[in-house]
Formats: sequence, C-alpha cells, structure tokens
Amino acid sequence: MMKFIHKLTIVLALGGICGLAACSDDDQGFLKRNLREMSFPYVESSDTFTIRATGDWQISDAPDSREWTNAYGWVHVDQLSGKGDPGTYQKVTVTCDQNTSEERSATIYLHGCGEENVAIAIRQDNGIFEWKPFDNGQQFDVSGMLKLNAEAGAKLRIPYIKALGTEKYTVTGSRPPAAAIRSRRPATATSKCP
Repeated sequence: MMKFIHKLTIVLALGGICGLAACSDDDQGFLKRNLREMSFPYVESSDTFTIRATGDWQISDAPDSREWTNAYGWVHVDQLSGKGDPGTYQKVTVTCDQNTSEERSATIYLHGCGEENVAIAIRQDNGIFEWKPFDNGQQFDVSGMLKLNAEAGAKLRIPYIKALGTEKYTVTGSRPPAAAIRSRRPATATSKCP
C-alpha cells in the first residue's frame, strides 16, 4: 500500500508540473495595459500607462490599424512600438495639447502578441474661457478712485478661468450723474466681449 501511495504521489506531482508548464504565459502571448482610460485637465498635460507583453507591440489611433495617423491632432504618444518582455513593464507617456473648446475624447489602440484593438480611452476637460464671480458673488471689483477726464490709479479686477493670455475684451464705463462725481463714488463699469 505504501508503494502505491508513493507512486501515486510521483504521478500527481509530475502531472502538476506538466500542467503548469502547459499554462505558462511564455507559451501563450499576451499584451496587457495597467488601465483602460486616462483623464486630462484642459491645460497641456502628460500622464503615463504601462504595457507588459511577450513580444512586439504597436500603438495606433485607429482600430484595426497598426499605424499612427494623427487622427485626433491633440493626442501625442512618446513611443509607438516596442518589444515586450513578460517580466518588464514598459512606460508610455501620453500628452494632450491644451483644450480651448468643449470636453473631448479619443481612443488609442494597442496591438501585438495575438491581441488587437486593446483600447485606452482618453478624455480631456472642457477648456472654454469662463467668467467666474468672486466668492461674494460680484462679477467685478474696482479698487481706487476713477477720475473724470484724467488718468486714474483705479484698478478693475474681473475674475476668470481657462484663459490663454491672448483674449481681448473691451471694458466700457458709464458716466455717473454729477452728484456721484461730487461724492467721489466710483463709476460703474461693465465688460463686454467683442
């Protein structure tokens, strides 16, 4: 009985070893990424993801293609291909240009090692210029005194977000009544976008 158990143990051990060897990732190619989507703020920014593969891989911006066509124009990848090693994680950097319009999205695709169209979704926040009120709800703030027909040291502050620095806006003021001038109260001002 002891010989039987010993032989059975050896057979089971050999069977287990053979089974593990048959299921090895090295025998079956794979292509894996560490995430399925990437989100970016509206400003130009970069982020990375990793690829782990058993062989050659490529990145495209169109499904069923292994070529980068610059289909989106605002998404850039620092490397479009590589040779994988099952034990190595390769970093790929994605950069998105500054967005000056509505929220936008794109998809890039990984190909290789028997896998096709392994997608990574890319989303970038809305980048449209916005007027933003102060915490107290005011749309603008005037500091200093405005002087009629003379240069004044008054400052007009108008809060905003998402500016490029090339925006031009015309600010017009209305002439206050004579009583307001005598009391030295500042004139009201409104801003208009051209």
